[in-house]
Amino acid sequence: GPKDSAFEAIQAAVENLSAEEVKAVLLNHVILGANVTASDVVAAGCLEVPTAGGLMLGINFDAENSTVTVNGVPVTDFDVTGDYGVLHGIESVLVEGLQGDFVPCPAFEADFSPIAAKGNYDTLLGAVVATGNDATISANAPVTIFGPKDS
Repeated sequence: GPKDSAFEAIQAAVENLSAEEVKAVLLNHVILGANVTASDVVAAGCLEVPTAGGLMLGINFDAENSTVTVNGVPVTDFDVTGDYGVLHGIESVLVEGLQGDFVPCPAFEADFSPIAAKGNYDTLLGAVVATGNDATISANAPVTIFGPKDS
């Protein structure tokens, strides 16, 4: 959830909100029915999930910089666990249209080089790329492929 300093930074923008609007803003920080840990985000690379308030979240792990963001907002505290589940501290309040709008996960492109390195599936790989099925596989990875050999 947002740190105290994040609330202070947007106080003027939200002070005229109704109680229901404040409730919705707070629920934009809650994922119901999921206990998403830092290790889950690292393992997945990126997750797209809806919040209880209706805001979509793009939770992204940048392996190059070892950082995590939620809709582009830095996550600075991780895995504060309790009987409620888990909290991750972020540097901004997610207010749709103001800050923290949905940032989708980067498009994943499957790396077919391990298949190509086998040297037995060039026809298959050529057909997969020519038909655009490489994009379908990438969009649905992980998948299981039963690949006919060139022979």
